[in-house]
Amino acid sequence: MDQAALARRYGDRWDFARLSKRQRALLSDSRIADNKSVAGFHTVDIDGIRPEDGSTVLTLHDTFSYTFGRNRVNAFEYSRRRLPEYKAVLGIEGLPLERRDHTYLFDLQEGKIVVIFGSVKETV
Repeated sequence: MDQAALARRYGDRWDFARLSKRQRALLSDSRIADNKSVAGFHTVDIDGIRPEDGSTVLTLHDTFSYTFGRNRVNAFEYSRRRLPEYKAVLGIEGLPLERRDHTYLFDLQEGKIVVIFGSVKETV
């Protein structure tokens, strides 16, 4: 996905040229994109793109939203469900470094990716 397509998907306030090829590939992959299911929907939003120690840090919020209690998934369960998808897209084997509750760091050679997982009950 080129920079124009990323801007349409995530907003044009971000400097996508700063991202590495793997960071852009992650944002472009359909497994990471916003998605709806019968249980609820998840959204992936960019929280920041910033330089750090000669590379670029991409920070994402990946949130599962649900309406009915039977579809409830807490942030821990949601992160465990989503981490394999991130690992598959990035082509890594081991677990990322857990920085805080439900916040994970993927430290790649060409940049870092921080993912903050959450779960929110929507009101009807």
